[in-house]
Amino acid sequence: MVLSPPCALRSEGFFIRDSSTYFVFYEGGPPARSNSSGESLRFLVHHLLGQEQPFLQEIQMQQDRFYILYSPSEAAENAGAGFWSAEDGWSGFDSAMPYSAGLRGVLSFPKSLRRDAGWILVGSILEMSLAKEFSTNAETACRFDNLADRYGDVVLASRGDAFDSLEIQGVREDHQPRSESGSYMEVDNVSPQAYSVYARLKRDGDNCGVECIGDFASHTNATTYAAELAAMHAWSVHDYVPEAARTPRWIPSVSVQDVGNLAWHGQVDITART
Repeated sequence: MVLSPPCALRSEGFFIRDSSTYFVFYEGGPPARSNSSGESLRFLVHHLLGQEQPFLQEIQMQQDRFYILYSPSEAAENAGAGFWSAEDGWSGFDSAMPYSAGLRGVLSFPKSLRRDAGWILVGSILEMSLAKEFSTNAETACRFDNLADRYGDVVLASRGDAFDSLEIQGVREDHQPRSESGSYMEVDNVSPQAYSVYARLKRDGDNCGVECIGDFASHTNATTYAAELAAMHAWSVHDYVPEAARTPRWIPSVSVQDVGNLAWHGQVDITART
């Protein structure tokens, strides 16, 4: 595993973390290894430096979010082998190594045919659609078909009077190389990948908007959830998905612009869903 140093502990070494193991690298020597226990990591860093670093604290706060590296061009040219494995390079989906959220801004992207490698959030609509297309594990591949995430209890808690209606929209999450998140979500009622339910905020002057309260693999499940909430709150439901688009085009987009001139480390988050 060849990595750039994200945070110097001493002049002679640094540490990095993959999905299950913490490593401390020394110039001219092999890495010391700790297991993924937070206590073991703290002991290791204190032993080397005597204090914890902000980078370490950030990793610990975000360690429940993981990302994989994906290249559409590599997948297209190499029979699906477009997912990065630190051991085997570009490999199949099931060999992809998950990296913690804190590493996105410090790791260099591996070389790819069109320099289109980027981060994909594990558990996102895009990641699940890629699993459906490329995974050979039946349980992993069916995660997209089982997508039925309901956020209403969280979003609407104690705020039900801030909304006045519901909307159903088709959505698509596409790969966005070099962005911090690796993808962007947009409303797409022509070729939707999945379906989202939104609660519409009451208009307050020029201020209005929506908040996503559910994501579903099927239009039927989205309308069922919207109907349940509408009956509970006496809201109207506006379904913007035309009949012809109510069967999802779940296959992820593979046509990505050539990003050879873009910076290796993207900093712009364009995942806002409004």
